[in-house]
Parts: sequence; C-alpha cells; structure tokens
Amino acid sequence: RKRYRVLVDDVLLSTNGDRHQSEPWGLSGGAPGSRTAYVIHRRDGSAEKVDASGMHQLNAGDEFDMTISGGGGWGKPEDRDRDVLKAEIRNGVISDEVARDVYGYKG
Repeated sequence: RKRYRVLVDDVLLSTNGDRHQSEPWGLSGGAPGSRTAYVIHRRDGSAEKVDASGMHQLNAGDEFDMTISGGGGWGKPEDRDRDVLKAEIRNGVISDEVARDVYGYKG
C-alpha cells in the first residue's frame, strides 16, 4: 500500500491496474488474495474510488491511495505449520485476530 500527497495543482494521474474486480485465486485449498483498490482523497475531505484505468486531475493537498492486490494462499489455512504461525505472530507479521480467524489458531 502506498499513499502519495500532491504538492502542486494540475497534476494528471494515469491509472492502469488489474485485480480490481476479482481476487487472485488460492491453490490447493488456499484462500483468495485481496483486490487492488485506488482511492483519491481530496483536500476538501471527500474521497472517491478510482477505476482500474483512467485519467484523473489532482491538485495540491489531494492524496492518492493505492492498495495493490495480494496473492492467494497455498494450502488450507488450518494446515499451516503452527511453529511458523507462532513466529509470525511474535514478529508482527500477522495479528492474533488473523491467526484465530483465518488459521484457526487458539494460541
């Protein structure tokens, strides 16, 4: 995820992306990944979702938020190695909630 703040008026943003309408698929029982999303946050506080491709006028104070799709999983989440899962929780890679809700980890 990246967020860009526009510093001058009359900036032309060109978007050309994919995976806005469908998630990347998982394999061998893995869950799908996340979709791509583009959002323009205007300096007046409004926000607008942006299509995968297009041209957009931006001005000073506007921000462009770009979240790129994440890949789908490999294998059933509940079969994930518990030692690896514990290490990822400890290292902040995944939250306790994700460990519980996605992987069925009961700590």
